[in-house]
Amino acid sequence: MQKKLAVILSIVGFLFCYAFTVFAQNNISVNGTISDAETGEPLLYANIVLTEPEMSTLSDKNGEFSFPSIPPGTYTLLVTHVGYAEYSVTSGFTENRSVTIALYKQSLGLKEVTVTAQNSKGGTTSSHIKSQAISHIQASGIKDIMQLVPGNISENPDLSNPAKISIREVGTDINSALGTAIVIDNIPVSNNGNMQKSIKSGGGISTVAGTGIDLRSIPVENIESITVDVGIPSAEHGDLTSGAVHVKTKTGASAYHLKLQTDPHTKQAYLAKGSLLKNNRGLINIDLGYTQSYQNLVKQTDLFKRINTTAKYSNTFFRENSPLQLDLKLDFLNSLDGKKWDPDMILEEEHYTRDHEIRSNVTASWTPDKPFLSNLSFAFGWSKNWQEGFEKTWEQSPGGPNFFPTSTEDGEYEVSFGPSAYYSEVTYDGRAFNLYSKLKAKLLRKTGRLNHVFLFGAEWRTTGNNGEGRIFNPEKPPAGTGNRPRPFTDIPSLHQFSLFAEDNILWEIGSTKLNMMAGLRYDNIQPAGVFKTNGSKGFDPRVNIRYTVLTPKSSSFFSDLSFRIGYGQSTKAPTLLHLYPDKKYNDIESFNYYPDLVVFTTDVVEDTRNYNLSPSTGNKYETGIDFLTEKIQGRITLFYEKYKGGFTQDQILYPVQFRNYNTIDAGLSPYYIAGEGVYYNHPETGEPVKVDYKTDVRFESYNVFRNAGRRIKKGVEYSLNTGTIDAIRTSFNIAGAWFYTESYNH
Repeated sequence: MQKKLAVILSIVGFLFCYAFTVFAQNNISVNGTISDAETGEPLLYANIVLTEPEMSTLSDKNGEFSFPSIPPGTYTLLVTHVGYAEYSVTSGFTENRSVTIALYKQSLGLKEVTVTAQNSKGGTTSSHIKSQAISHIQASGIKDIMQLVPGNISENPDLSNPAKISIREVGTDINSALGTAIVIDNIPVSNNGNMQKSIKSGGGISTVAGTGIDLRSIPVENIESITVDVGIPSAEHGDLTSGAVHVKTKTGASAYHLKLQTDPHTKQAYLAKGSLLKNNRGLINIDLGYTQSYQNLVKQTDLFKRINTTAKYSNTFFRENSPLQLDLKLDFLNSLDGKKWDPDMILEEEHYTRDHEIRSNVTASWTPDKPFLSNLSFAFGWSKNWQEGFEKTWEQSPGGPNFFPTSTEDGEYEVSFGPSAYYSEVTYDGRAFNLYSKLKAKLLRKTGRLNHVFLFGAEWRTTGNNGEGRIFNPEKPPAGTGNRPRPFTDIPSLHQFSLFAEDNILWEIGSTKLNMMAGLRYDNIQPAGVFKTNGSKGFDPRVNIRYTVLTPKSSSFFSDLSFRIGYGQSTKAPTLLHLYPDKKYNDIESFNYYPDLVVFTTDVVEDTRNYNLSPSTGNKYETGIDFLTEKIQGRITLFYEKYKGGFTQDQILYPVQFRNYNTIDAGLSPYYIAGEGVYYNHPETGEPVKVDYKTDVRFESYNVFRNAGRRIKKGVEYSLNTGTIDAIRTSFNIAGAWFYTESYNH
């Protein structure tokens, strides 16, 4: 391990030294103006992105923008503005250049609107989905939007159950869903602190603890675009295995937008407004949404309800010299999910979860145009979730009265007993919180024929839960659990520290081009220092190579013909639920003389934690081909993915010794003396008589999480867009995949 660490640090050190010593040769500037295509008025706060180096800026009150210093090369210029159709053009920028761009308002009068996912043009295999496509499919959640990604199955909108997703497979595996990262406006959404795990066998509250993100908590109405990394992600992104879903919310001035949507199961309402502040002080976007969904239209007892609101402030400072783009965002979510009591039923059973969540984000991007620094960005996110779960169930014992062991330590105890049937009420009080921060530096350089985008950064994550935990009356427990009330406040927080370095290279070789992304990510889980750990460490290399052999320079038929190949490794940390499972209480009946005396032996497994539990890992291999003619565009990707170390539970059997007391005659009135045993008074002499017993052995069990899950995925993804066929004024888009998935425990 020490040698491996030394090699990796040497590589990272070399990249740093190389990045800061190469000489910037003849950087150019790109300036432009954004205006309304119909009125000619300049558009303030249009978002302009150079996608390949990932440089972005906003237009000013005159609609003007500027990239003051970039290496010459071929870039994709992407312009978005709330209420307008997206503009995109790929062109060679070899000298100082000024462009004028006119945006068309989104309306039914647009000649063409893209309502499918678009393939990425860079090295990373991903699908880009715009707001027009999201609106077209009338999505009620992100899971519905995923049907636009090649290979995903189209399903009817459903908000009745937790919505989790997996990438490149049919269905949702627990570890695959856990390994799919959800990133909103550069801030990852974390479920690592969720401890709302029901102890009710065969049912109970709706929960995604330890399994991934419930996407119903993310409204789709204010989404500008979604990018799904199905292949090998940048080294910038971590705590994942399957892939990542990047969500960008809307920013920009707009009129009031009201949306009402209904179907037999779901009712939704949404109101939004984007306002410019006076004196060029920025803009603010505010939206409010309400969603209600019933699983059963007749009973209407299974209910999901969500109220959400967002306030987002954006501004760009120091536009003339070193622009600083600042975004502040505050989200509030209130949701209810569960089965309420049906008044037509005799039993007053119900279960539900109620969440109140606050998320706040601060992101800043500074473009100083310094020889040693092209861009510096910072992201900070904080979230707090007040989680309440409630289960009310009717517990009934067909064999007579219920016995209630309540001891929390090993030993033999006299226990109380109660009726054969009763209502049990369990409350789960969670207070999950997440802290996230990332500092990232970017350097654009040109060395000879090579254009470099160097990326360096550090990241910190903290997840914890300080809720009161699982609460119930020990003398009215949920039947057959072997559990006790448990606070969450004694669970330590989970910390993760990460470093990443990456070089995105563009090499124009005659009429061909070579794009290569080469990066390395280092993750330290429960760090004791930068390179010391109290948990585990991960080193993830990632490489994507794309070679464009035909361009308009060399072919009159193909605008693009490219071959791709890539390899990447990724790491997903275990959650608090995996790291700190509850104690196990095994209760064995030792003496039963109901109703006078009942004695149980309790054996407590104090620590069920697996101290060797490590992160799960994934390795991806893929290759593919992209082509584009004047009208026809296509992509074929072959992939092989192997995951190991998935989190599974194993049952551990162990022997427990206990006193198995002899049966005594009726009418003797036994009693129990702690530490000694069971006695009764002799019916004739009145002398105490100790009840004989034999030491018996019974095998009991407890569960331990271990890295036993294995998963192999391989397949082919394809997409083909015919472009507009003039004769019928129609275009066809064909997309799909063949997936093979193999899962087992090792």
